[in-house]
Amino acid sequence: MNTNAASGAGYVGGTLPVLAALCLSVTGPMLFKVLPLVVGAAAASFGLQPRQLGLLAASDLAGVFCAALLAPLWVRRVDWRRAARAALLVVVAGNLASACVDVLPGLLAVRFVTGLGEGAATGLALVMLSDTRNPDRIFGLAMAAPILIGLIGFQVLPPIVARWGYDGVVLAFAGLTLAIATATSGLPRAGRVPVAASGGAGTPARPVLIALTATAVYHVALGAIWAFIERMGAAAGLEAAVVGKALGAAVVCGLLGALAASALSVRLGRIAPLALAVIAKGLALLVLADRATPLAFMLAAGLFQFFWLFAVPYQLGIIASVDRGGRLFVLALAFQAAGVSVGPALAGLLVTGESYAPARLLAGACLIASLLLFAGVRTRAAAAARAVKTAPA
Repeated sequence: MNTNAASGAGYVGGTLPVLAALCLSVTGPMLFKVLPLVVGAAAASFGLQPRQLGLLAASDLAGVFCAALLAPLWVRRVDWRRAARAALLVVVAGNLASACVDVLPGLLAVRFVTGLGEGAATGLALVMLSDTRNPDRIFGLAMAAPILIGLIGFQVLPPIVARWGYDGVVLAFAGLTLAIATATSGLPRAGRVPVAASGGAGTPARPVLIALTATAVYHVALGAIWAFIERMGAAAGLEAAVVGKALGAAVVCGLLGALAASALSVRLGRIAPLALAVIAKGLALLVLADRATPLAFMLAAGLFQFFWLFAVPYQLGIIASVDRGGRLFVLALAFQAAGVSVGPALAGLLVTGESYAPARLLAGACLIASLLLFAGVRTRAAAAARAVKTAPA
């Protein structure tokens, strides 16, 4: 038995437990990293329209959101290995069932339940990783792991989609989940006993909730574009092979963006990098026109992915900085999942005909709103800190 399980008070340590937790952490993000291919496969297999595709993309993510929202209630009270295996079993069963359902309402229900398993597994993994002695470094690896899965997916899935369509995609996910399940024996059974932070009870919830809302709004923009970017390439008349290569290269750009944020750290603060990301992603939205050339499409997809993962660490840093008691930070995954769940659904409702301009406008507005919310939180937090320093003893 892991020593953490015995005492319930130790750190999660050792190479095997950390690697096992990293494997578990990709369960939720793995579908989203290749979401354009999933949406394209569903469009080809079932002849779905943009609104229906948006609902399908949102169904998994809605399940992830609900599971992540509930995770704080149970995650410290259960045997982690058993909980991980149960969550992965739900994911495997959901993907197998998805290959057997051919009506949209039933498929939406199955994918929602699958998302519950994905969210439970990912939330559990993030708690495990937060209990390591150097969580910042480990979280960097946790961000990179699903990117690598996405990179492999963009190389492996297109032939599967061409031969077996949507059924091939969900069966591939089932196989990958089974592979992840083989690593659960290396997971710790429990972690540290949470200790209330000093002064945590007095930490105001409002700025934390605003920051969480800001990251949710940011992820609405991500979902609105990333779910339909393959369809945008097809609407622009680009060949499927060209779109696939561009999206594969974009995943590499996302990995570089995460590494760039890690290297830069907070030398420029947190708002300046977020502002840079919004400007760059706005440029990507302009380049991603309805008649984009192959080069323009590749540039836009690369910029979008690079600054997507460049910005997220700074958002999490702001949330953590205003939630000094650590009571609400665990909800970050739920708010992010809510954003990427709502994004495709909203974009699907707005898109008409062959033009995806409404989706781009929605994304641009959400990016700006997110930046303003984060800037407001940081300004108020800085003012509060100054007031504490100047207050008489």
